[in-house]
Amino acid sequence: MSTGPAHILLVEDNAGDARLLRELLTETGAGRLTLTHVDRLDAAIRCLTQAAFDIILLDLSLPDSQGAETLVRMHAAAQGIPIVLVTGREDEELGLQLIQAGAQDYLVKGQTTAPLLARALKYAVERKRLEEELRQKTRFLQSVLDNMAEGVVMADERGTFQVWNQAAERIIGSGPADIGIGEWSKHYALFLPDRVTPFPTDDLPLARAIRGESVTDVLIFFHRPHWPGEAWLSVTARPLLDDTGHLSGGVAVFRDITAAKRTDEALRDSQERYRLLVTKANDIIYRTDASGRFTFVNPVAMRIMKYTEPELLGRRFIELIHPDHQPAAERFYGRQFVRKQPSTYYEFLALAKDGSEVWIGQNVQVLLEEGQVVGFQAVARDITDRKRAEEARLESEERLRSIVQSTGDAIILMDTRGQVAFWNSGAEKIFGYTAEQMLGQPVTRIIPQRFREAHQRGVERVAAAGRLTLQADMFELIGLRKDGTEFPLEFSLAAWTAKSTLFITGIIRDISERRQAETALRDSEERFRAIMNNSPALIFIKDLAGRYLQANRQFEIISHLSHEDLVGKTDEEVFPPEQAAVFRDNDRKVLETGEPMRFEESALHDDGLHTSIVVKFPLRNAQNRCYALCGIATDITDRKRAEEARQQLAKDRLLLLESSGEGIYGIDREGRCTFINSAAARMLGYLPDELLGQDMHERIHYSFTGGTAYPRAACRIQETLERGKGCKVDDEVYWRKDGTDFPVEYSSFPIIEQEQIIGAVVVFLDTTARKRAEQQLTLSHDQLRKLTARLESVREEERILIAREIHDELGQALTGVKLDLCLLRDQISEVSPAMMKRLESISTLVDGTIQSVQRIATELRPVVLDQLGLIPAIEWQAHEFQARTGIQCTLDVYLRAITLSHAGSTAMFRIFQEILTNVARHAQASIVHITLQEQAGSLVLDVRDNGRGVTDAELADPHSLGLVGMRERALLLGGETIVTGSPGTGTAVRVRIPLGQP
Repeated sequence: MSTGPAHILLVEDNAGDARLLRELLTETGAGRLTLTHVDRLDAAIRCLTQAAFDIILLDLSLPDSQGAETLVRMHAAAQGIPIVLVTGREDEELGLQLIQAGAQDYLVKGQTTAPLLARALKYAVERKRLEEELRQKTRFLQSVLDNMAEGVVMADERGTFQVWNQAAERIIGSGPADIGIGEWSKHYALFLPDRVTPFPTDDLPLARAIRGESVTDVLIFFHRPHWPGEAWLSVTARPLLDDTGHLSGGVAVFRDITAAKRTDEALRDSQERYRLLVTKANDIIYRTDASGRFTFVNPVAMRIMKYTEPELLGRRFIELIHPDHQPAAERFYGRQFVRKQPSTYYEFLALAKDGSEVWIGQNVQVLLEEGQVVGFQAVARDITDRKRAEEARLESEERLRSIVQSTGDAIILMDTRGQVAFWNSGAEKIFGYTAEQMLGQPVTRIIPQRFREAHQRGVERVAAAGRLTLQADMFELIGLRKDGTEFPLEFSLAAWTAKSTLFITGIIRDISERRQAETALRDSEERFRAIMNNSPALIFIKDLAGRYLQANRQFEIISHLSHEDLVGKTDEEVFPPEQAAVFRDNDRKVLETGEPMRFEESALHDDGLHTSIVVKFPLRNAQNRCYALCGIATDITDRKRAEEARQQLAKDRLLLLESSGEGIYGIDREGRCTFINSAAARMLGYLPDELLGQDMHERIHYSFTGGTAYPRAACRIQETLERGKGCKVDDEVYWRKDGTDFPVEYSSFPIIEQEQIIGAVVVFLDTTARKRAEQQLTLSHDQLRKLTARLESVREEERILIAREIHDELGQALTGVKLDLCLLRDQISEVSPAMMKRLESISTLVDGTIQSVQRIATELRPVVLDQLGLIPAIEWQAHEFQARTGIQCTLDVYLRAITLSHAGSTAMFRIFQEILTNVARHAQASIVHITLQEQAGSLVLDVRDNGRGVTDAELADPHSLGLVGMRERALLLGGETIVTGSPGTGTAVRVRIPLGQP
C-alpha cells in the first residue's frame, strides 16, 4: 500500500499465518512499515503499554483467549487504535456483530489478498479518523449549544423536545416538559404582543417549523414562572430535514429582548437597578481586567469566598480556583479571550479563604473596546448544593444499578416484539440463562409452552395499543427454567417509552419458598387449632378490654358456652363476681408489666372447685405493641392430690429403704452419693451423712482385693451412668471405712428423667457368709464325688470279683454236675422211662443254669470289655440290645483305637448300658443311632432314638437316678453328659470324656 500505518501490531499464534500476513503487508508496498508480532493476547496488551501503534491485526483464536472475548479485551486496552480482525471463520453474521462491537474490519484467512489487506488497513485508519472527527465535532457542537447566549430548542415531528440548551433553560426559567404541542402556550405562559391573548398554538414558531415553515424574529410576550415581571422573546424557527429530505422536526432559536423592549424605561433607572442588582443580588457579580485581576466584587462574592474587598481587588481570578481545576479553567477562558466570545458559562471548584470548597457556576461576558478585550464581567452562583445533589443522584443511580444487579429478584426489560432487552443477574440465578443467552431472544423461553400463545396475544395487544393496561399490581404465574423445571413466580409490570419505543419492565420473584412457607403456615395453623382444641388445658385470648376473642374446646366445655356465645363476653358475664374480679385483677397486672406472669386461680366446675396454674402473657404485633392477652390454664387439682400422694409415697419409700437388709445408695452423673440407706452405711462402716455428696467409687470401690487400682472406666456402675443399661456383678469387693474389704454382689440401675440419665441406684449385698457357705458346699461336693468315685470303683471291683467267682466257682461246679449227669446216664443201662425223663429234665435245668451264670457274669463284667476293649464291647452291647428288645441299632465308629484308661472305658460302657436301658424302658423307640468319634481330644458318644422324646420335667426330676448317675460318671472323669430332646422328636444323649485319663 502506498500509504498506511507506520507501526502495526500483529497478534497471531499460527506461525504460518503470521508469515503469510507479513508477506501480504510487504506486497502492499509500504516500505517504511514497522511490524511487531506476538502470539498471545496478554503479550499484545503489554506491548500497547510499551510502544505506540497505528493499527492492530488481531486473530480471534489465541491460546489465552477465544472468540468475541478476545476482541472485547483488546478493544478495552487499545484506547482508540483501530482493530482489523483476521480469522479463519467465514461467518458474515459473526463479522457484523464483531464490527458492531468495535472492530474496524473482518478479514477471512485464505481469502485475504495484498490489495484487500491494504484497503482494509487504509479504510480502518480512515474510519477511525472520521469517527474521532465526528466525536470532536459533536463535542464542539454541544459546547457551542451550552455556551450560546440564545436559547435553542429542538423537537421531533411529534413535538417531543430533543434539545433544550442551558440558555433556553435560563431564559424560559425551566426545562423541557413532557407535554403535547397543544399545551405549549398554556404551560409556558406565552402571549401575543397585546400581553393578554394567549399565543395560538398553531402559530407558535416551533410548531410552524415542525409543519415545514420557516419564521424569523417572531415576537412573543411571556410570564417567567420564577422571575417577577414580564419578558419578551424574539424567536426564529426552521424546519429540520433528514438525509432523505423528509421533515423530521423543527428548531427554534430565541433570545430575551425584554431589555430592548424596555430600553427607554431601563435607561432612566438602569444605574439604580444595576447598583441594586450588584449589592442586593444573591449571585456573585464581579469584573476583571484583561489579565483576569479583580477590579470589582459585590458583597455576595466576599461573603461566599470569605475574603474582604481589599484582599480580592487586584488578585487574579484564577487563584481562587481549586488547583485541580485551574488548568481546565485557564484553557476555557483563554479560548474565550482569544476568540472574543461574548458570553460563556463554566462551572468549576473554588477554594474559599478558609480552605472550604465551593462549586461556582458563572456566566462571563467579554468587555470590548474598539474590538480589543479590556476585561471580563461575570455573574456567578454558588452551585455547591446542586453539585452535591448531582453527586447524590449519580451515587443513587449507581446504587440503583448495584441494586438491580445484586437483587435476588429478576428484572427483565422487553420490547413490544417480546424480545429481551435487559436481563439482570437475578434473572440469571432464577431462570438459569445468562444475559448473553437471553438478550435479543424471545421472552417466551422462560414461559411454559401451554402459556406462550396467551402471552403472545397479550404482547400483540400492547404493541397495537402502544400502552400497557394492567388489571392488578401483582400477578402470579408459572415460570420455566433453563433445565426445564417449572416454578411459581410473582411479577409486576411497568411500561416506559424511549425514543418512541415502548418497553415493558418486569420484576419477577421466585415464590417457591413463599408457597412452601404458606403451606407450612396453613399446616401450622391447622396444628395450632388441633393442639388448642385437643389440649386438656384451657386456652383463651382476650382483647385489652377483657372481652374474649377466642377459646379452645376445653374452655367451652368448662364454661358451658359455645364459641359464638363466648366471644365478646367478659369474665363478669361468664364467672361468679368474686372469681371474675380475681381474673380481671391478674389480667391487669400482666398488661401493666407487659411480661408473662403465673397465677394460681380457682374456678367452680360441675364437680366442685378446681385449682389451675394459669400462665398469662401479652400478645404483641410487629410494632411490639400489645394488642391482646393470652392465657393457658392447667388444672392442677389432680396434680395436687398426686403431689400429696407422692409425698406419702416418698415417706413409704424411705421407710422401705430403711427397712431393707440390702445396701442401697444413689449417685449422680459424677458418681457423688445422693442418698444411702442405713443398711448400706452400716455395712460400709460410715454414718449416712459422711457419704452424702462423696465420690462413691473413690470411697468404697477404688481397688481390687489384691490392692490393684480399679479404673473408674472399668467399673460397671460407670457403664450404667454412660449407657443407661442396668448391670449385675456377682464377685467384687467394697472397702469399709476402716480399710478392710468384703465381697459383694451388686446391681446398678439408671435413673432416667426426661430421657436423660441423671444418675444410678446401686443395690449391694455383703456375700461374706454366702461365699463361706459356697466354699463349704463346693468342698462337700468334691468329697461326695470322690466318695461316689470310690463307691463306683469298689462296685466295679466287686462285680469283677463276683463275676469271676460265679464264672470260676459256680460255672465249674455246674459243668461238673453236667458231666456227672452225662456219665450217670451212660452208665445206667436199664432205667425206667420216668427216671430217664427226670435225668433229661435235670440236665436241661443244669444247661439253663450254666447259661444264666454266663449271662450274669457277662452283665456284671463283660469279658469282651476286658479282653477286646471299649469299641468291641459297645458293638457287642448294641447287638445284644437289638437281639433282646427288637429295637434296630446302627453303629458308626469314626476311630480305630482309643487311648482311654480302664476306668474311662468302664464308665463309658456303663453309661452306654444305662442309655440303652432308658431307651428300652421309656423311649418307645424303634431305631437307635449310635456314633463313636474323637473330637478335640475327647471321646464322644452320641446316642439318638426316634422315640417319644424326653420332657423338661423328666430332665429336671431329681429322682431320675439314671440320668444323675450318667452325669456323675462323666463328671468324675472330667467329662460331661448332655441330654436333649422334646416330645415327638426323640431323645439325644451326648457323652464326652477326655482321652488320656489315668
